[in-house]
Amino acid sequence: MLTIHKQSWGTLDDGRVVSLYTLKNNLGTQIALSDFGAMIASIKTNDADGMNDEITLNHESFYAYYHNGEHPFLGGTIGRFAGKINEGKFRIGDKEYALAQNQAPNHLNGGVEGFDRKLWTGTRIRENDRVGVRFTFVAKHLEEGYPGNLQVNTTYYLNDKNELRIDFEAVSDEDTHVNITNHTYYNLKGAKSGNCLDHQIRLYADRFLHLNENHIPSGELMPVSGSPMDFTSEKVLGKHIDTDYEQVKLTSGFDHDWVLNSAEKEVLKHAASVYEPNSRRTLDVYTTYPSVHLYTGNSLHNFENTQGNTFEKHAGLALEAQYYPDSPNHSHFPSTLLEKGRLYSEKTILKFGIR
Repeated sequence: MLTIHKQSWGTLDDGRVVSLYTLKNNLGTQIALSDFGAMIASIKTNDADGMNDEITLNHESFYAYYHNGEHPFLGGTIGRFAGKINEGKFRIGDKEYALAQNQAPNHLNGGVEGFDRKLWTGTRIRENDRVGVRFTFVAKHLEEGYPGNLQVNTTYYLNDKNELRIDFEAVSDEDTHVNITNHTYYNLKGAKSGNCLDHQIRLYADRFLHLNENHIPSGELMPVSGSPMDFTSEKVLGKHIDTDYEQVKLTSGFDHDWVLNSAEKEVLKHAASVYEPNSRRTLDVYTTYPSVHLYTGNSLHNFENTQGNTFEKHAGLALEAQYYPDSPNHSHFPSTLLEKGRLYSEKTILKFGIR
């Protein structure tokens, strides 16, 4: 039976209560969600032997998220804009907007207090074939520098097909730029089982976004063929992570966007497949977005985990379905401009399985 349970998880400094919602299905999968950051706090699934384990990097308490100013965005909803924006600037019409330069001189993942640091309002959803939570939040005009009051919904649904669906919706009262994603780190072997470099990855993409020396898209969409960026067939993640290839050295691993082969809008397309040979767990990502960002936790060792130790470098991988970083400053990139009164609507499905 599909179930959903709500409990108190902590309190903010101003006294507001933070909640944790736990979704369960008939296959043993448990998803914990929080209204703090509209985040995925935990995903537990069975392996091939029926053992249930945590497969995301997380903290064991709310306060470890809340009081950790320097954090790697564990499980959070990222917005208004996922990824970097060059020098924290973009133009809409004849007006230039200056955003928070929280990764100086650039803007990263929505700013100093992006969506992942906000308390949303959660509403439980029970339907015949799925359970879920809808989180709502209003980002105010010029918050982090963005124009427009933006009404945002992040909705999660779990079903008995072992699919976690994430719907992002937004409406603004002024023209603005929007690019929302989820920043969960996965380790299908188990969250405390070491690095993820043995995972086998396939990306359904023949091109990737080339980065300049400042880790900003140069504007060039480069073919993956013949390079370490080629994941068009299943490949062990660690095979080329220490290569001398300039793009991989630049980011000390993979931290790039791959351009999905299908350019169809509003259509779910296969973006990525992950297989972990020890547990035999699989993860498949489907999305309406035009790209998927693969990040291999290259700087995780700079951040503390719940136990007060640092995470292991490459302890988990993130697969962030999204629009291209710095899209507002590249006219040939898919547009992230959300016009006043128009609906922003994107979907991602995470399908868990066993091979």
